[in-house]
Amino acid sequence: MSANQGKKMALKLALIPVAMFGFGYALVPLYDVFCDLTGLGGRGVQQTTADQIDPAGVDRSRQIKMEYLTSTNGDLPWAFKSLTGTTRIHPGALNEAHFVVENTSDETIVGRAIYNVSPAEASIYLSKTECFCYTEQTLEPGEKLEMPMRFVIDTELPRKIKGVTLSYTFFETSDSRGDKAAKKTDDEHAEAGSRS
Repeated sequence: MSANQGKKMALKLALIPVAMFGFGYALVPLYDVFCDLTGLGGRGVQQTTADQIDPAGVDRSRQIKMEYLTSTNGDLPWAFKSLTGTTRIHPGALNEAHFVVENTSDETIVGRAIYNVSPAEASIYLSKTECFCYTEQTLEPGEKLEMPMRFVIDTELPRKIKGVTLSYTFFETSDSRGDKAAKKTDDEHAEAGSRS
């Protein structure tokens, strides 16, 4: 391989990490656009207040089947479930679902729930008045927390949609467990150093 070919190869190899970084950086706005278009990640869901809901606007001529699915991501040692079974609701009415999460570990952990709406088309007709999603929840060891979610399905929901599923997943948002382990190791090293 000549020196000129070596320089070209080195330049190509140097551009690979730059291109990978650029691609990774571009994924965030692309993901946002994708979620806005599809309703994944709860995008498109409206935030509203209870006083904006008109009781006279309830469509009592039909009911929508609501299902609530729960899960935890990865090694998060939390038990998470819906206390509200499958329900049938009227579009335009204020509804409430309850969830409970419990920290089954012996460590304080911070988590956050994200959600998806299925079918994705329904997400633009769902308005939340209260939701625990996207809010960090700090649970002490063994602590249990009940969380409400209040919402309205707009009366404009297409009639072809007979059911809506809300899927919630809790993720660990802090590395407090790793920080504790690192601090313990640092403390042990400091203590060993003071003894020597």
